[in-house]
Amino acid sequence: MSALQTMCTTWDIIGLFPQLWDRENLVFSEASEEEMRDTISLCDSQILSELRNLYSADLTTTPWVGTPFRPRGQSTSGKLRLTNGSVSISISDSALVYTGAYRFDFTSATEFTVTHDLRGTQGTGSTDSSFTSTDTFLTVPAALWEGTFAENDVVIVKVYEYSRMLVRLSSLLSTVTLLDSLFTDESPNASTASQKYQRAYDKLMKDIQKENAFLEAGLITQDISPIQVDYEVNEYGEDVTNYDGYDWDPAIGYQDLTE
Repeated sequence: MSALQTMCTTWDIIGLFPQLWDRENLVFSEASEEEMRDTISLCDSQILSELRNLYSADLTTTPWVGTPFRPRGQSTSGKLRLTNGSVSISISDSALVYTGAYRFDFTSATEFTVTHDLRGTQGTGSTDSSFTSTDTFLTVPAALWEGTFAENDVVIVKVYEYSRMLVRLSSLLSTVTLLDSLFTDESPNASTASQKYQRAYDKLMKDIQKENAFLEAGLITQDISPIQVDYEVNEYGEDVTNYDGYDWDPAIGYQDLTE
């Protein structure tokens, strides 16, 4: 993984903890975009280390585009669709396409400027015509713009070069790390969110390491063989097998003892 590569974007962190986005001024709060991206990079190194025995060093996949969205705090109703069934936003499959976000800042009801969090300025465009970014990687057909926009509106298009499962792992761990560094235990919302996302990360990582979940078809390097598990059914036809890591309670079913 190069210094330019990350598994998730800063906007994935905002999605998990919206308080890091200033709705009034439409800017990042508490931490800069660069600080957040640096945190993501460090967390991704940890993820790769934890998966080293299961997967090869290169976990990149064919670049793909996330659903475009508008950050909270805007009043107009316009939107950019990923597809309308006939045409779609497209991203190049070039090896130079890295995980990141294209930001469309409207300068009027129809015109906008575009920047990328890694490559900077990506040109200007209008909702009335097809747009191709300066780096030539992203193309947005005019037919995908809908509704009304106004000056200062913002639309985000996220692009990824890693599987969705890795994006999820990266966004969870990066959010936990960032919240722990920015807030103290006296900030209950941040502390609660951090603990919740840490549990979610630990469970997902454990499922992958135990081969109960997989990143993406074709990525795993180990030879997976079927495992026979004897099970026990009670008189009511319920599975009461004593699975490793779980405890059966007739009232509520299985309880996970590994958390």
